[in-house]
Amino acid sequence: MDDVTYIEIAEEIARQDASAGWVYANHQTGTLFPAMLLSEATFRELLGPNSVGIACGAGSPSGPFGTAKRVEGGYLVQTGPRPFGSGSKYADRVVARVALVDDNDEMMIGDDGNPIVVYIWVDPSNVEWLNDWNPSGLEGTGSGSYRVKEHVLEEKWMGIDGAGKFTSDPVFAQGFWPVSALHHAGVGLGLAKRTLEEIAKSSRGRRRGDVPALDQYPLFQADFVRIESEYQAARAFVLDAFREVWDASIEGRVTELHTVRIEQAGLHLHRALDDIVSTAMLWAGSDVIPKDGIFARLNANARIAMNHLNMGP
Repeated sequence: MDDVTYIEIAEEIARQDASAGWVYANHQTGTLFPAMLLSEATFRELLGPNSVGIACGAGSPSGPFGTAKRVEGGYLVQTGPRPFGSGSKYADRVVARVALVDDNDEMMIGDDGNPIVVYIWVDPSNVEWLNDWNPSGLEGTGSGSYRVKEHVLEEKWMGIDGAGKFTSDPVFAQGFWPVSALHHAGVGLGLAKRTLEEIAKSSRGRRRGDVPALDQYPLFQADFVRIESEYQAARAFVLDAFREVWDASIEGRVTELHTVRIEQAGLHLHRALDDIVSTAMLWAGSDVIPKDGIFARLNANARIAMNHLNMGP
């Protein structure tokens, strides 16, 4: 599946339910990363005979990491709490980051002078979920914290070598950043599209006093055209940016400019989403009041999705 097709699928799922779209996105993109760092045999083991295996969790390169010490049978691994483990309770393998330590439990230092930190994928039976997800939006994502219990992990589940065997395929050759950005693009577009649909329904025939029905009111019509245009423009920008990086991946010519363009498109999308949602909230009137109403949920979900772009450690 190419990037544009993936975004269109994620957009439709998120349009119906933002949390479902978020989990779908995290499962899909999270399962791509192991192929970039593990052997082909291990990745195929993760996928299983029917290719339905899922890997996900808190895979951000920022944030806390645990330790991994070589022992008989692999590495003795453990981590402290890692935040934002969206959808990880339903994964076949859960991702974490660990620093390699020597026999004296001292961190091993790489050529760059920093600790050698690698990704690992562990069985969920060795994960403790802390059940601390009590958000104002995207409640159904299960994005709480978890920690990896101390256990011996086979080396094959560690991204020590730094590259898997699938890197010639464009979905992997595009690199880490485009894949992680896919996650946000589909959800942002789905939220924007659903907001437009809901304000269109809310405005139909609704009036106050002697003014025309809201959907016939020129000021509302002008605002609706403006934010619908913002959605279409942001969508085109996102799809074009990912189409360009996909084409470049096929030809083996992905550059920093491609990834910067994706970042630019993503930021522009979420700025547009902010305007779309805030404008819809203004025109929705009393429809925004019910705390379990669709506008309250769209507003809360959009805020969490937007702020996730600036996720703290």
